[in-house]
Amino acid sequence: MILAVDTTTKYLSCAISDSRGNIIMEINQYEAFMHAERINIITDFLMQATGKKPADIRYLVISKGPGLFTSLRVSASFAKAFALVHPDIKVVAISSFRALWYPFRGHPVAVLLDAKKKEVFVSAYDEKGNEILSPTIMKPQDLYEKLGNKFLYVGEGAEIYRDIFRTVPPNNPTFPHAKYMIPLAMEEIERGNFVDIDTFEPHYLRQPDAVVKKQINS
Repeated sequence: MILAVDTTTKYLSCAISDSRGNIIMEINQYEAFMHAERINIITDFLMQATGKKPADIRYLVISKGPGLFTSLRVSASFAKAFALVHPDIKVVAISSFRALWYPFRGHPVAVLLDAKKKEVFVSAYDEKGNEILSPTIMKPQDLYEKLGNKFLYVGEGAEIYRDIFRTVPPNNPTFPHAKYMIPLAMEEIERGNFVDIDTFEPHYLRQPDAVVKKQINS
């Protein structure tokens, strides 16, 4: 069994699949910033609803970001605690941008997440899924001037700045869905690409203001 959790943005997404990656159930929590309070409740419910136990989970899939600092810490902490109780489990870390790109593969796609401060976290892929813009932080208008209207713009950043991005699909997923992390994780599992959860650190792109101020003052 495979359990996937994503806490990249203000929302929470969890999914469970069989060992072949066939999705059995997904639950998305649309109440903002309730990750810490709900992640154990929702994952427990997923296993109860599917008649599984934590010991049945062979692979745990989490997002490695980029995303919000505090949000990403929740899934990392969850994975560390889960792996501590179940030491035989293997952990796979998937790019949150790839998870947002996945349902639109076959098209040029720019993935945007809200970075606050009137900026977006962004990465872009060609129609074959090759990364043509590495994860970075940009002003929305600068991004549009760089990529133009030949790309689909997806994610919460695209939704927030719809007045700038004119090719946002009507079925735009504003946050990464766990069910799309699982097929990506299957590729990593086949390659044997697992993370050492004891040393794992998400890709934040930007540290929170409190950390930045501490670094400046130290």
